[in-house]
This record gives sequence, structure tokens and C-alpha cells, in this order.
Amino acid sequence: MLIFGWGDRPKFVASGSFPCPVCKTDTNYVHLRHRRWMTFFFIPVIPLSKPFDTVACQKCQSSIPIEAVHGEPVSNAVPSRLSWSALYAMLASIFALLTFCIFSISFPVALCSVIVGHSVLKEIRRSHPDFEGRWQAITGLALGYPALLLSLCVGVYTISRKTPRDEESRATSFGFTESSNEAFKNAEYEIASKRDKPAGRGNSPQAIELANTFASRMNELASEVFTSSRKPLVQLSDGDFLTYCQLQNDRCLFLVHVPSYRRFTKDAKKTLSELAWIVAQSTTAGKFQKQSKLGVALRGVLTYGDICLGEIPASTEDNIEPFTVGKKEDLIAFFELSQTAKPPEVNPFEPIELDNSSKEPSKPTVIDDIPSESIQKEPEPSRKRKPPPAEAEFDNQIPINLVTTIVNNSWGNASIAFSPNGKWLAVGKSDEKILLFNATNGEQVFELVGLRELGKVNALTFSSDGSYLIAGGYSGQMLFWKVGSDGRLTDQVKGFRFESQVEEIIASPKFPFFMGVSRKGTIAWQPHSANASQPRLLQEFTKDATTIWLPTSGDQAKATDGERLLTFSLRNGEISDSDQVGIKRPDHACFDAFGQRLALVDNNTLYLFDLSQGLDKRMLNLPRGERGHAMTFHPNGKWLAVGMGGKVGIADFVKGEWIAFVKTNSVHYQSKVQFAPDGNLLATTSATAQGSIKIFRLEDRAPAP
Repeated sequence: MLIFGWGDRPKFVASGSFPCPVCKTDTNYVHLRHRRWMTFFFIPVIPLSKPFDTVACQKCQSSIPIEAVHGEPVSNAVPSRLSWSALYAMLASIFALLTFCIFSISFPVALCSVIVGHSVLKEIRRSHPDFEGRWQAITGLALGYPALLLSLCVGVYTISRKTPRDEESRATSFGFTESSNEAFKNAEYEIASKRDKPAGRGNSPQAIELANTFASRMNELASEVFTSSRKPLVQLSDGDFLTYCQLQNDRCLFLVHVPSYRRFTKDAKKTLSELAWIVAQSTTAGKFQKQSKLGVALRGVLTYGDICLGEIPASTEDNIEPFTVGKKEDLIAFFELSQTAKPPEVNPFEPIELDNSSKEPSKPTVIDDIPSESIQKEPEPSRKRKPPPAEAEFDNQIPINLVTTIVNNSWGNASIAFSPNGKWLAVGKSDEKILLFNATNGEQVFELVGLRELGKVNALTFSSDGSYLIAGGYSGQMLFWKVGSDGRLTDQVKGFRFESQVEEIIASPKFPFFMGVSRKGTIAWQPHSANASQPRLLQEFTKDATTIWLPTSGDQAKATDGERLLTFSLRNGEISDSDQVGIKRPDHACFDAFGQRLALVDNNTLYLFDLSQGLDKRMLNLPRGERGHAMTFHPNGKWLAVGMGGKVGIADFVKGEWIAFVKTNSVHYQSKVQFAPDGNLLATTSATAQGSIKIFRLEDRAPAP
């Protein structure tokens, strides 16, 4: 839209007849006075030139300077002057209309513009006909009256909503009279910007002390875990984790303004929420009564990110429990004040310092399975420790026991895969490495480093006979190696390269070839051998494909993006069948080994499709506050493992119910889960920095489907 502009504004002065010097005839003319104006919405606002007169011939339409006709300016060509009062009236009315929501500013300015506009019009009509400014004054009145009315309505509404408030009682820690919603809004305002105040704020001196401790720890941990980037020109938090602590006897909330939160990726935001939850639990552990509520809410300048809810550890020896994901409305409960709530008589909160003496500077501070003692001081020997609170456990229908823990010795586990004989566990790393471990005892047997062609190793799989290991990377490249009897990888061969990162790789259960799928939905399959032939491609999906399946016999493979299920030929890539699944953008999906069952997870709902019965769909809800981050079918095709926050759930596909939950003793979401080919072992890990790998043994075996 054109708001400002400029142009010539001719004004009629007089008319008459004259000999036209252009067409050489006696004809009529029109005397015009011109002036160039700057316009606002096509309304002349400010003059940009002095007035000048011309004569327009009515026959040839020529514009002739008036001096060329009369030899000198005619007597009625008197230069007019702009009434600056009219210009002021118009500009004041525009300002009042733009600020009508601020009654104390808009109302007096609008009133002045209306008064000045009327006085200017009256003066021009009565005393100064040679003055210009009539249209400016009219514009001032046309905008001034609406601004006056709007600002008056805002003022009446504001006054009607005002209630008497005792400022002293409002400032007290536990005795404020405002509602929970108002208290919550005030807390949000407190962390909106730093305003030359410490990073910690709160509803009491104890709360402010906790908030400062939390903010300082988050600053230290975030600077080590996350790569620093260029600081924005405008940053309201000034680079600090501004924290407001709402503290009561049975609950504690940390409201956190994360610097440059909108610049964080999705995975970085999840990692940040896990760090914040660890810091919050370590800061409050052992300081509250049993089953006290704890909340951590991360937000940027305008919107909230993750909201973590749970309980405060009753003792410093308690394990850090996973949090549940809440909503913004859940935070208001932390601001509700019971009638019996009283301020503590003594200060039960002692400042806790980070113990970084044994920490290597080059490694992140927070890792999976880190005990709470390592990020806070040991309590005094004389203090009695309370036993951990009793916890209601899910009654697992399958006995599951921990076999071994593989501690991460470098950055991030991006993929895992069991060998067909269950002897090896291959691990793809975020720092361009592939490691091979003994799946039974967790001992490392081989390390392959410097895989710059792959970058982050997103996907791994073994060939059906275990002689090859195939890998796909963030770069889109696929590589494969021969696997020796001792676990060594040799004879690297370059496979197909996708245009985007590799999401999944599977090997044919019978024939010597593998298939991969990329982020943009391209599917490619080719043999794994020293003389790898050109791959065959399928590009039918308009968005990301979520999972693929290869048959044990025949040439009909399957793939889905959640919305469509395709069956296609491995010989020429022709589509033989296409069904509507109806899940527009699922988080994860997987087929069973027989291609007869399909599972998709979208947000906190698990969708189960029995493909042998057409597209028979059932739904199974995940536990409250949980989301599915990874999925895989058990080799028997009956059980389904789903990676969640700090645990793995196992569902029975046939019954449509949860039969077991495996805790990983980690607050991080489990991004990779994998069953061994015989179904006895289950490996799970997170993709976060230094996340360990847990291998569990399933004692009982389910019958075949």
C-alpha cells in the first residue's frame, strides 16, 4: 500500500481569453496555481516547493508560464501561504489516532487537534483568503474526532477495570491479594527483560536466591553444551537465563527466559529442557517435603517452549526422575495460594555451588545417567537423609533386566544396529564415527573415525548374512564395509548419494541388496558388493517418507509417509497399490518383519494398522505427557517398543495395550531403540551429548503372530 508520496497539486485561480503563442489563435485559457506536496494516503501534508502560476490553453492544451503571456505575473497571481496551524492539527490527529490505546497521551492530543482545526478553518474563511491549509484542517478534524472517541472509550474501560490495591501487601512474599492469573502475568513481566537487575527474581528472598542459583548454573551448562553463535543486535535478556522462582511450601516453579530461544533447533530445545530439569531438581533436592510439585517453563520473548512438570526429589540421593510435558495453563496452579500457606519462619534454602573440580573443560557437564550428587554439594554429614518416596510401579507382564551399559566416549549416538547373530552392536556417532561393541559385555572391539563423507551417521544396518555393514549419513551419502570375524570393518565401498540426509536403511532379509530413504522422500536400493551397480529410485512422495519394508520373497516392497501407503516393484519401481493411511505428518513409523503390521506415532497417540485386514486402524494413547521418539517391532511381530522420555514402553499389537515399561535412568528422550534378531536383547539410547547405551534382556519370549 502507498502510504507516503508526492505530487503536483494545481489550484484554479481565474479564466479568460488570450492569443495563444503555441496554436496562434484567440482562445480561452485557465489560470492555474501549482505547488508540489508530500502526501499521506494521497492527502497533501507538507509543501515541497513554492507556488508558481501557469496558463492552460483550452484549445491545444498547452501549459504556458504566465510570464510568457502577460510579460509579468498578473495581479491575481498572489502567492499564498500555508497555514502551519492547519498542518499541526493534521499531524496531531494522526499521532492521536495511532496512540489511541494510551488514553493519557491520545485524548489531550486529539482534543487539541480538533480545537486547532476548527479555529484554522474559521480564520481562513473570515480573515485570510490567501492562506492555504483548508484541506489539512479538514483532515485534522476527520482523524481527530475518531481518535478522540477511541481514546475516550479506552479511558472509560481502563477506569472501570481498576480496583483499589494496597501496594505494600502486593509486594509481600506470600500475602498478595491479586489473583493467580494476575500473579502469573506479573511473573512473565519480571523476566521480559533484564532491566539492569540480577538474573534471578522471585516472590520472596528465598525464591530470589533459588532463581539466581538456577540461572547461574544454566549459564554455565549452556555455554559448555551448546555452540555459541553470533549475539543478536537486540537481546532483552542480555545473554542471561532470566529466571523467576514462584515458591510456596509445597511447590516450586522456575519461569525461565532463554536468550535467543527462537534460534534453537528442535533437538537443541529438547536438550535444553532436559538440562533445565536436571538443574531444577538438583537445586531443590532435599529442601521440600515429600511429593512437592516442581515445574520448569522455558520461553522466548513471546512464546513458550517446553513446560516440564514433576516432583521435587525428597533426598539428594534420589535418582532424577523424568518429567512430563505440560501446558501453559498448568503453570497457573503454582501461583494459587492456599489459606494455610505461611512464609517459612527460617530460611531452609542454602546456596549450592557447582562442583567443577573434577570436570574436564572439553566435555559437557551434564550427561545421561548423571547422579544428582555430581552437580551439587554433598550434604553435611550430620544431616539425616530422608528415604526416597515410594513410587507406584507399572506391573510388567514381561521380566526385563539390565544386561550392560555402554558409556559414551564421544559426542552423541545417532544410530544403533545389531548384527544378525546378535554378537555385535554397531553405533553411529554424531562426530563422524562408527563403533562396534560386543553386545553381551559392552566391550568396544573396533572404531572407525574421520567419516567426513557421511558426517553424522544417521542410519546403520547389517546385511542379512552379517558380512556387510551399511551406513547412511547426514550428507546423504551411503557407504558399506565388509565385517570381519573379529568385528573389524574393511574394504570401504561408496554407495548412492541422496540430495538430503539419510533417514533409514534396511537390508533385504534374503538377497544381497539394501534400501535407503532420505529426508525428502527419495527411496533408493542397490546391491552391497565391491561392484555395486547403479541404484533404482522411487520418488513418489511429496514429503518425508517415514519408513520402508523389504519382502523375504517376491519383489513387492512397501513405504509410507504417514498419509499414503505404497506397494511398489523392486524391479522397475512401478506402483502396484496405493492406500490412504490418513496421518498427515507422523513423528515416527515402522513395519513389522512380515510387512503385515504398521505402527505410526503422532504426538502422544500410537496408531496400529493391521495390513492383513485392509487398513484396520486402532489407537493407543501414550502415558500422559509422553511423546514417541523412536519405534521398532520385535522380531515376533507382536510386540512394539516405543522410545519415550527416560523410558521405553513395550506394547502388545494384538491386544492394543502396554505390557511393560523399561526405565533407562535418564531424563533424556530415547531416540533409538533396537531389538536383537533373536528378540532376547533390547538396546536403547538418546542422541544427546554423552548419552549412554542400555542393553536389556527380555526373559520371556512371545509366541509368533
